[in-house]
Amino acid sequence: MKLTDLAVARAKPPASGRIEIWDSMLPSFGLRISEQGTKSWMVMYRVRGGAPGKRRLTLGRYPVISLAKARERARRIFELAFDGIDPAEGRPPAREPAPSFEKVAEQFISRYAKPKNRGWHRQQVDLAREFTPYWGTRRIDTITRRDVLDVLDQISDRVSPLRANRQLALIRKLFNWCLERGVLEISPAANVKPPGREVSRDRVLSDDEIRSVWVCCDAVGHPFGAIFKLLVVTSQRREEVGRMLWADLDLGKGSWTIPRERSKNGVANEVPLSPLALAIIKELPRFEGEDLVFSASNGSGRPASGYSKAKLRLDRMIAARRASEGSPEMPEWWLHDLRRTAASGMAQLGVPPHVIERVLNHISGSQAGVAGIYNRYGYLPEKRQALDAWSRYVENLVTPGQGNVVPLASAQR
Repeated sequence: MKLTDLAVARAKPPASGRIEIWDSMLPSFGLRISEQGTKSWMVMYRVRGGAPGKRRLTLGRYPVISLAKARERARRIFELAFDGIDPAEGRPPAREPAPSFEKVAEQFISRYAKPKNRGWHRQQVDLAREFTPYWGTRRIDTITRRDVLDVLDQISDRVSPLRANRQLALIRKLFNWCLERGVLEISPAANVKPPGREVSRDRVLSDDEIRSVWVCCDAVGHPFGAIFKLLVVTSQRREEVGRMLWADLDLGKGSWTIPRERSKNGVANEVPLSPLALAIIKELPRFEGEDLVFSASNGSGRPASGYSKAKLRLDRMIAARRASEGSPEMPEWWLHDLRRTAASGMAQLGVPPHVIERVLNHISGSQAGVAGIYNRYGYLPEKRQALDAWSRYVENLVTPGQGNVVPLASAQR
């Protein structure tokens, strides 16, 4: 209720015990009345950054302390509590030292990334590789904006500014999570601008470049040579191919099911396997007790890692091969460009856009909105035809002795 001078004066004591009347004008401030009729002002408060739970403090008796004076004292107590000072003690409460960056990173992965992000493994690896070596045992509240910029500069120099952009997004997410949990008061990554200028990718490999990549994949070796080839012929994402399980494969039926738990967009996808894709998979070694198709080491139970190093090896092999053939140097390309190349190739082979979207497991275009909700047809026969046509094209392109291959731009003529 709203406490007024008249209401306080007329308030009656309880028959036994005591009653508490809280003020609607100033929450957590109120009047306590004992069965003897004693009236006292009181507040409930929580110290910011202090021990959990609320504390109670008596401000004095009525009518010695008036309602107006009691409200004034209550507001002052709330201000002190907000500033981290316990009014009952007159000093800031003792706080535990802030945890180390390494400890916070572990908690961030287990409490935030794992439940909310299917790519949490990548985040865990990036934190351990890019930030923990610099800040591992350091208290997280001692990390400054300058520290963040120093690490980003090193990533830009060592890899690329765009790679530094990705790491900035990750570390900013971690610091924001710390703000939400009260571990930090200010994020050292706030207002830090991305080091690199983001440019929309439109790189599609030419026939000659596809051939160079495919041929050199054999020299890269297991497991990355096969992974890179499957990226070409299945048009699926790197993480989805790299975490493929034997249990998800039906080699007799010629299909691979990506469950929603391991799909980037949370939608299961049945991927028809062309004869070329099946041939690649059937040649892979299989280790007893290991369900991962591409494990870090024989039977380790951990997915293959080290894509960046494998891609660098592949680039060096491609450069050497093209130099020996007298071919022009191959412009920069990323693994994700293989997915775009496959999609573009299928389009130029006459595959309808809505089928390509289904192959890529995109929820966009014809699959978005109401159409996506009510159209539950899986397009499996059409997807198989599309991937089979694309794989035949790639096989003709990379197989020696096939003669000239019709360029994709002319495939429908």
